[in-house]
Amino acid sequence: RRRIRGAMGELLVEAGDSRRAAVHLEEAIGDPATAAEMPRFLLMTAMCRGLGGEGGLARDMLARVEAATVEAEDVTIRADLLRVAGLLDTADDRFDDAAASLKRCRDLARRHGLHHHNAMASHILGCALLAADKPQKAFASLWYSYELGREHGFERLTRLNLVVLAALDVIHNRTPEPIERILKSLGQARESGLLADILQTRYYLGRAFVAAGHYDDGYQQLEQARRMCRATGNLLYAADIERQLAAMGS
Repeated sequence: RRRIRGAMGELLVEAGDSRRAAVHLEEAIGDPATAAEMPRFLLMTAMCRGLGGEGGLARDMLARVEAATVEAEDVTIRADLLRVAGLLDTADDRFDDAAASLKRCRDLARRHGLHHHNAMASHILGCALLAADKPQKAFASLWYSYELGREHGFERLTRLNLVVLAALDVIHNRTPEPIERILKSLGQARESGLLADILQTRYYLGRAFVAAGHYDDGYQQLEQARRMCRATGNLLYAADIERQLAAMGS
């Protein structure tokens, strides 16, 4: 039964429902039948709890994963550890720490041919650099991830890179045309049913609308993203959404 819980937790992580995923994964952790999968389950639980605002607990879990796998020299788990650490630092606005972990993840993935880890780390790094107001470096990292995604058929990641690249264009170049691309991507994300993709796309669409001076549309998208953050337990964008809404007087 707990193995089924673990599998359900993985599916919910993929979909972006962090709150429900953590409940299932925590039931699976500690079951002798899932001992071989424990580092992966623990890593995903750390990500869910960290994105839900429990940073201290998440980092303790990451330390447990590192301790449990240090002798195994599992490159995939090591790359995942660095990716999750970078993601959680991004959520906490610790952009220098995030960049350090994500660059290490990217370099490790390059050396060992882990193309999806490389593309994911580069995408998250690009988002962190954009949040840190380093648009040129953000563009380079996002474009690299986009090209890698196209080369290896990572369609979902390719679409998300286009979303962030379009938002970057609107925010920093004041060109409203890319908003249409983000709207199209939002429709695709909604068709997929993947909550994480819908949330990320709504957030960047809201940012783009605000940058283009469409404040009512921006408010609507950011408010819906705020509700999704609360509903799914994914607070990755929550702090900036609050800042954006406060700046509009909400």
